[in-house]
Amino acid sequence: MGVCIDERSRKENFVLTGVIDSSKKEELKKYNSNYYISAKNSKINNQMETHLNNMNNNLKEEYSNLDKPTNNNSNKKDENNKIQNSDCQYHEAQILRGHSNKIVSLIELESGYIATGSYDFTIRVWDLNKNICVMTKTDKGYIFCLLEFEPNMILAGTSINNISLWDLSSKNNEIEFSFLKHELWVTSLVKCDDDHFASGANDATICIWDYKNRKYKYSLIGHKNCILCLIKLKNGNLCSGSVDLTIKIWDWKNKTLNLDIKAKHKKWVKCLYQLKDGTLLSGSDIIYVWKPNVFSPLTKLTEHSSSIRTICQIDDNHFASGSFDKTIKIWNIKDFTVNQTIKAHDSKIICIIKLKSNKLVSCSNDKTIKIWDRNN
Repeated sequence: MGVCIDERSRKENFVLTGVIDSSKKEELKKYNSNYYISAKNSKINNQMETHLNNMNNNLKEEYSNLDKPTNNNSNKKDENNKIQNSDCQYHEAQILRGHSNKIVSLIELESGYIATGSYDFTIRVWDLNKNICVMTKTDKGYIFCLLEFEPNMILAGTSINNISLWDLSSKNNEIEFSFLKHELWVTSLVKCDDDHFASGANDATICIWDYKNRKYKYSLIGHKNCILCLIKLKNGNLCSGSVDLTIKIWDWKNKTLNLDIKAKHKKWVKCLYQLKDGTLLSGSDIIYVWKPNVFSPLTKLTEHSSSIRTICQIDDNHFASGSFDKTIKIWNIKDFTVNQTIKAHDSKIICIIKLKSNKLVSCSNDKTIKIWDRNN
């Protein structure tokens, strides 16, 4: 079992326990003053207040009932470590503990360490060889997403609407810079090129940033509700998924919307991933598989019993998915059958990544990070 050397984790002063009743105007304003838009510095106009009301109603599953028991009435789907095929299997190798709340972001660093972000307001850096936490940075809000733009320089999207830049080589706990433009929680970050990165947020916008000059450049507007995922495609375009049930493809350099994919997902688009061959995968309550380039639907995968929150490719023949049903599934790309189902966590799985070492790492609302070794 891993332990965190740095015990500076603290209890946050606020825990989101339910969807805000939009009819209670004063409660909504009080909530927004703390976690969305500072009442001292910003004026909520009627349009934004309407959007906040709609968003608060829509975000019930994602942010209010994250630990609600999932429907596990299918023994086949939830059998612990069930193997359907034998060519790609994993087993639990390590478990790390140290966060005091849900872990919702996970990346591998250039150094070989991994970094995690949590609802406990902290970013933690972990040495998997020693099975310990070697660094903790404490922000001022929930950490929803992480991006290492250059070695030791990490960006964190937060619930106080900003993007914090942290220098991991520094021993102090001071934010190097705050990128400010979004009006609601920053949910996703992606590197566009050597000079720019993009952020998606619950204000339904994608912001393009000049990293080196620390400047906001412009916004891509088209979604009608919260953006939950954002990736860079192999051709350099951006692809976003939203609570509005759409997937959009953007030419970010020319500020244009190239493709608007509608009416397939019946629930929020929570994750996106492009395989090496160009096939696009999108996760909601099911996984849709989209043909490369044309992005027309090829098939849908229904083996998970709850929302799919994360997908990553393992090798040329396999990918992994993690779900609110607490399982990781290993898939065969050739025929989209399940190789293995792993009962991985005690709560919803939020992130899975593949390391350069070929290990898988997962994190969950159960406050743990697990490392998975391949059997063969």
